[in-house]
Amino acid sequence: MSHLCGANKFGSYGFDTERSLLVVPVRQASSLYLAAGENLSVELTTQGIATVTESPVSKQEQATAPGLTPWERAVPLRRLTITGKAPGSTQLNAYLPDRRPWIAPLDIQVVTDPGYRQAGGGGTLAPKLAQEIASLSFRDALIRVAKDQMNSKVGRSPTGGDGIYGLDAGVNWCGGFVHWCYVMVGSVTGKTNPFGKNVHTLASPQKAIGWALHNPDKAQLVRFEGTDPYGWSWPEAGKAAVADKVGLKQSFVDISSANPVQKGDVCLVRKNLNPKDGWKHVCMVLDPPDSSGTFTTIDGNQTGAFRPGLGVSNDCIGTNSHDGNEKLEDGKSYAFVFLTLTTI
Repeated sequence: MSHLCGANKFGSYGFDTERSLLVVPVRQASSLYLAAGENLSVELTTQGIATVTESPVSKQEQATAPGLTPWERAVPLRRLTITGKAPGSTQLNAYLPDRRPWIAPLDIQVVTDPGYRQAGGGGTLAPKLAQEIASLSFRDALIRVAKDQMNSKVGRSPTGGDGIYGLDAGVNWCGGFVHWCYVMVGSVTGKTNPFGKNVHTLASPQKAIGWALHNPDKAQLVRFEGTDPYGWSWPEAGKAAVADKVGLKQSFVDISSANPVQKGDVCLVRKNLNPKDGWKHVCMVLDPPDSSGTFTTIDGNQTGAFRPGLGVSNDCIGTNSHDGNEKLEDGKSYAFVFLTLTTI
């Protein structure tokens, strides 16, 4: 059936196919293809918020454009370019000659953030997203904010997240991205962000483990055992640095109904042979492990320091699937450790 799809060759930034949503900044544009819609009339419901223009699609473009399915390469394509004019909301639809709507309506949100994000720099949230987040659970809101970033120009460029998620430019920012999502959701829902304002609680897997071991009232480490690999060494909220507690140690805890892994929890990735060697990556759980152990994550900085064995990606924020049963070569330690939150 006729539908909209990403014209990725032209930068379909801000396009969320799951929600049929396009986020576009004022005075910026994003292009989409209308597949099998040669006899449809395209219209916006509200004038003054955005404009839509059409341009032809050559056979060569259709044959080589990235991301299209075989069916989309075979049917007529029309390229639609949506340009933001003023902050606000409008909707794009495509009608048959008898005025029947023939595609899923596209919600268009025009924002001021130049990164094609509803959750933008400086902790600002577009009013529509703030309203949506306020109606969601904390965990659902985390995923909503993370996907907003993933679909943005920031998330769809190789280095877009560098220096914008609470850590200095040039610093591996995977954990900073997860922490930033928690801060944004906490600021809207009024619920306490268990990690607080200090980005260093999640700046590395080692720091995240240290934080969890010192905050057993807020979190549980699952599939980890041992002592703090980092050391609790940074001050919080004006307090003096807290020395590591003598004998503080985590006994092994597995995934269970008493200790579940849920969406929005934190995944810590370790791929080295020696469990005492460096950890690799911090990401957010999207879909918890199923009966086979398969789970998915949303990963920031996946074109930077680490992308877990899944090849090259042009997007610095993306989703990845993993085998939760994977162990290190020692056959004992799990490659994926979970930091599960008990207060959200």
